Amino acid sequence: MKRRTLIGAIGATTVGSAAATGTGAFFDAEVDRSVSATVTTDEDAFLSIESVNDEYTESNADGELVLNFSGNSEGDGVAPNSKYKFSTGTPGLFSVRNQGTQEVELSFEGPDDYDNPTLEDDDISWGLFAPGFGPPYTLTPGDSRSFGAVIETGEDPPESASFRYKIVAEDPE
Repeated sequence: MKRRTLIGAIGATTVGSAAATGTGAFFDAEVDRSVSATVTTDEDAFLSIESVNDEYTESNADGELVLNFSGNSEGDGVAPNSKYKFSTGTPGLFSVRNQGTQEVELSFEGPDDYDNPTLEDDDISWGLFAPGFGPPYTLTPGDSRSFGAVIETGEDPPESASFRYKIVAEDPE
């Protein structure tokens, strides 16, 4: 056998072996694992939501915190053409505590701008805010922040209104 033929045969065998064994990379896999989670109340969750003002907060049947401005022992609700701030000082209406292991940034979905609700026509609008702080609201593990609410009404608001809100905690990065 000629030397060039022998070197070519060895080279072809090496390339063929590498192609047959591959590079170790893969493009598809299935790995079966289990996940466990405990469902708990708002107060005991990783993102704890706790009432600090029983006059305007309550828990529903699912253990979720509800803000209720329909009346208390002194009044029956909010008046037309007005702006009310509830619990603008400490301790607020409710607190949010980071009981997880990483820093989070809080935001709200549902209410208007934290301290300046947008009043549409003669309707009713509301927002959430942290007294003395503006968004973003960053919580390190163990930190908590108290929040209040602002409700603004126009000239002819509905007799009653109901709103939903969502507290979102995200990685600030």
